[in-house]
Amino acid sequence: MNTNQNRNKAILLMVFAAVLWSTGGLFVKLIPWHPLAIYGGRAVIANIVVFSYMLYDHRKPKPKEKQQPFLTLNLHTFLGGLAYSSLSLFYISATKFTTAANAIVLQFTAPIWIILFSLLFLKKKPRKEDLIAVLFVMIGISIFFVDGIETGHIFGNMLGVCSGISLATMVLITKHKNTKKPIEITLIGNTISTIVGIGFIFPQQFNSTIILSILFLGIFQIGLSFIFYSMAIPHLTSLDAVFIPVLEPLLNPVWVFLLTGEKIGSIAVLGAIIVLLTIMIHNYREAKLAT
Repeated sequence: MNTNQNRNKAILLMVFAAVLWSTGGLFVKLIPWHPLAIYGGRAVIANIVVFSYMLYDHRKPKPKEKQQPFLTLNLHTFLGGLAYSSLSLFYISATKFTTAANAIVLQFTAPIWIILFSLLFLKKKPRKEDLIAVLFVMIGISIFFVDGIETGHIFGNMLGVCSGISLATMVLITKHKNTKKPIEITLIGNTISTIVGIGFIFPQQFNSTIILSILFLGIFQIGLSFIFYSMAIPHLTSLDAVFIPVLEPLLNPVWVFLLTGEKIGSIAVLGAIIVLLTIMIHNYREAKLAT
């Protein structure tokens, strides 16, 4: 399979992951639990899915030169897992202390942090095209959520920025040459999330809706989505790995519209169009460079 075919498949897998991530808001609302209980509960279920996938992949026949340990535990993979785990924790906490719009917009400052960290630690200068793409994505997503963005909420906004830093860090570690199997970072990250959140689960109430919702979050919204993500990211640039997931917050009001009939405002549509066009143009340029 040539580079462009690998890239096209990776983009499709990343879009699938973003679609699954976007369902989180709907199912989280069905679970009247403490946020950290949801954080830990879905991680437990997700790790069963991820561990099963890793076991299946490890047992597949491979040439000797492609055989790898089932799990590599070192500082590199631990830091990746910590970034993965803290991303969700910071975002959940940010939504408690600021508006959901602020939390989302600040989380998707991640492309800015990727450019900055790449310059500082990898000595990689950003291309003009990348800087323009980041600017337009930030403008688009800000327009999309303009009605919900508020000033103040300093602590919550700081947590939102931290979630953006965590996302950028996770992507850069996952893309690093020392990361042989990106799925390992997911397993380690979910393990950390389980340790942090497991104690909050036991006092919570349970019923069939709650159980089904937490199973969906663990199996599909986190487990399967990050399997797709880990398969896609080796074939995408670091910026693409945060540009394409921007589809996640854009899809949230679509699910609300389909289920409740609540219409999306024209300003939000304009913001979505700017984001989608920017992502499409950026991916087209990357594909041309790959040929």
